[in-house]
Amino acid sequence: SVNCLVCAAPIKHCRLGVEACRACSVFYKRTLTLRKRLRCKGGSNDCITKDPKTSCRKCRFARFSNVLERAGAESSVIQPTQPVRLVKEKKPRTIRARSKPASFIDHERFYDVEPSGSHTPQLDTIIKAYSLYCLLRKTAEPTTTEHCRSECNEQIKDDLVFTPFSYSIRTPDFRIGRAALTEFAKFAFADFRALDEESKKFLVSSAARRMFHLEGTYRALHYFPNDDSVRLLTYTTYVSDATLESLLDEHPNQVNKSEALRVIRKNMTRSSSMVRRQFGRINPSEKEFVALLGLALWNQEVGSLNDAILGIVSRNRSAILKELHVCYAAEGRRDYAARLGDLLCLLENVESSVSLAGEDLEVYRLLNLFNHGRDPSER
Repeated sequence: SVNCLVCAAPIKHCRLGVEACRACSVFYKRTLTLRKRLRCKGGSNDCITKDPKTSCRKCRFARFSNVLERAGAESSVIQPTQPVRLVKEKKPRTIRARSKPASFIDHERFYDVEPSGSHTPQLDTIIKAYSLYCLLRKTAEPTTTEHCRSECNEQIKDDLVFTPFSYSIRTPDFRIGRAALTEFAKFAFADFRALDEESKKFLVSSAARRMFHLEGTYRALHYFPNDDSVRLLTYTTYVSDATLESLLDEHPNQVNKSEALRVIRKNMTRSSSMVRRQFGRINPSEKEFVALLGLALWNQEVGSLNDAILGIVSRNRSAILKELHVCYAAEGRRDYAARLGDLLCLLENVESSVSLAGEDLEVYRLLNLFNHGRDPSER
């Protein structure tokens, strides 16, 4: 069989005079036409050597250009009037093991061309579904924060503006999160779409907190790799050591501020040690990450609803793990069992962190942090 020289996908036909798949050739022509500035997502200009299916446009475009150059292919018919501008990246002084992964899934991935001839169709669908989830939250959440933005605390990362979390936006943002999570599940899994509405609601409700914690950690490591205190509570809001005091200052209730700060900081540190640091050490690939999302959605708690749901949960978990094995086989990994063990251990730590957070809620209520005893994590 013949594989694409850019992304390694199986192909039957050559395009633009070289052995390239349709997705890569469309991407190359579109990039030439749009003439956008391209910036390496990993910062080291070698993303595609680490992952042929990377989402880094610069590295993918550079690989295709190199393939065309080596093949001497004729591509003048698609050359733009102005050359594509590649932004030269400065290599970071030091790159820690838990810094940004070479590729990253966000709201922009929703617009990417679907991969052709994939051996992991379920994981590819989950990637697309997660990018839809990101797009929905990125579009909707800013409408809830326009009136309460604090210019001095805004954090601008890539094309996102992160604002400090506040009590006034917690309810609408958490509702947006639940709605986006429901659309994620609909897009990713036919079995979810076939469920009755009550079962769908139960599944999303039982999975929401663990999935929000998991994907929030994923994005926090990407956007705030050097600050362990940052937690992304929604897609565009954050809380950190630097914002805690102002968060309590605007709290609607009378609270014991010093005690509340002590408890919250202790719990944030514990969560960081349990999940964030382990996540950074393992540094899951994008397909490993979405596999974790899928496993978090189809968790054992959902399976307790009834025997029919248990069968659906088992089927989807098996399909996800099977495709992970396909990924590891394609990479020639011999340590796949240990790697899978690390991922499942990470997922277990997410579960434990969520359980401890539930216990913390009682402490927060005693500190009068919530109105009417509502749990703001019930998104």
